[in-house]
Parts: sequence; structure tokens; C-alpha cells
Amino acid sequence: MSPTNRVISSSSDKYQVLNDGTLVVYKAQRFDGGNYTCTARNNAGQDHRVIRVEVLVTPPVINGFRGTTNTIRVTAIRDQRKMVDCAAKGIPTPRVMWVLPGNIILPAPYYSSRMTVHSNGTLDIRSPKRTDTGQLACIARNEGGEAKLMINLDVKEVVERLTWTLPSGVILSRPQRAGRYTVLSNGTLAIQQASVYDRGSYVCRAGNEYGSSLLSVPVVVIAYPPRITNGPPSVTYAKRGVAVQLNCIAAGIPRAEPRLFGNKYLHPQGALIIQNPTQRDAGYYRCTARNAIGVDSKHSTTVHVKRPLL
Repeated sequence: MSPTNRVISSSSDKYQVLNDGTLVVYKAQRFDGGNYTCTARNNAGQDHRVIRVEVLVTPPVINGFRGTTNTIRVTAIRDQRKMVDCAAKGIPTPRVMWVLPGNIILPAPYYSSRMTVHSNGTLDIRSPKRTDTGQLACIARNEGGEAKLMINLDVKEVVERLTWTLPSGVILSRPQRAGRYTVLSNGTLAIQQASVYDRGSYVCRAGNEYGSSLLSVPVVVIAYPPRITNGPPSVTYAKRGVAVQLNCIAAGIPRAEPRLFGNKYLHPQGALIIQNPTQRDAGYYRCTARNAIGVDSKHSTTVHVKRPLL
């Protein structure tokens, strides 16, 4: 017999009577508590026993806070993912839902492109907006009662300050262009036509209302004076009207640009080509390599122009 004096004689969705007389109560709830009476009969008589069943119920508790209603303040940064916990405990396991401004109800679990309520009750805001500022509520319910956590959400706009301090001590902020230096909108510092004078430590400073951070970037400008590695012989013989090449290969950073002199062409690698030699091209030639670091002019040659044989 159930606590409501109903005969439990066969199995159902709620009860099951086993062959040995054991009674199974499925998904016990608060109203299943009470006195259950077991009666046994045969030709000689009958016997019965009353068993008291108490269904334990614990009211919900959210994030360990005591009391049915608690309020906290939560700050989020615009467009930066924010997760707000709502860990509800109780017996039986509480059902959790979130109530957003405008009386929008999100059960757990809930999934959308911008907001998710995980099965553990956590509210996941992927890209907070200023319009999300307001009061939210996480509500947990079971048979023992209801608990509510009120969240005052404040979505803030972070004002970032990014600056570069050059080795000379000059400070540049973004976005800005000063001579050969440009600070892009994303904070990148670009240096045009770098020279040895640009070497040193560059300091990037980022700060907002919550603090600041520094990054020092040492810059080494690779440069070395020119060095002639392949020069012409001391004497060069050329035939009139036949092009002749005077080698002058130099290594160095930065490199010199090629130049064209009349019928003489300076190859990008440094060789001097006389396209149509005449007696006027005869004489002394010196190979000179020069850049911003220094100069090398150790190699020279004397050009003799021969007349063609008849």
C-alpha cells in the first residue's frame, strides 16, 4: 500500500514489485515520502509491516552563496570573451536558467552564435557589447525551493595607449608618421631606408586603465664598409672598337647604384664596360667602392687601346 492507501500490486512507470516482495520506487520525489505497508497472506493468516520512507531534498545553492538571493558585480571588456559562473548544487540536481534584460530566458544548456549557457550553468558571452550592460539573473530550482543570483554586468570600453620610444628618446604614438618612422594603427613601427644610425633599443609601451606593459626591442643594423674582392689587372689591353670589361667586384652593405658614363657602363655588380674603345679611353682607371660606412680603392689599371691591324 502506498502512502495514499493505493494498492501497489504490479509494475508501473513509478513502481516495480520484485518476486521476493521488494518494492522499487523510480525517480523518487518529495511527494513519494510517507508510510508504505507491506502485507503477506496465506491460508494460515497474514502479517504486515509499515516502512517509513523519507525523500531527502536540499534547496539549491548557487556558487556557494547562502540565502535565496544574492547580488554580485561583474565587469566585462567589449569584444573580449566573458564567462559568468552559475554553479548550482542541491538534491535533486537543480534546473538552471538565465534571465537577461528584456525578460529573455535562456535554459541550460542553450547555444547560439553569441551566447551559450553550458550544462554546468556557466553563461558564455563570446563578444560582449555595451548594450549587454544591465542586470542578469541566474535562477536554480528544485523541489526544495529556488535560489537566485543577480549579476550587475558592466561592459566597459578599454582605451588603449600604445607608444614607441626611439633610441634618441623621441616618443611616437599611433597612428603617426615622422620622417622615416611610421607607427601603424595596429601598433607596428615601420622604419624606411634604415641606416646604422637607427640601431639601438626601441621600447614599446602599451597601457590602459588596468595597467601597462613594456617591450624592449634591440635593433642591430647590419652594415659593413665595402671591400673589393675582384679587381682588374695592373695593365689592360683593348682593341679599338671592341668592348672591354674592367672587373671591380665589391662586397658591402649598403651597395652602390650602377651609373652610366657616356659610352662607359657601370654594371650593377661593379664591372666597368667600355662599349667602343678609342684612344680617348686609354689611360689610368681606379676601381673605387663607396657606401655610407667607408670606401675602398686599392685596385687600378692602365688601359692601352690598340689600333686594329690592316
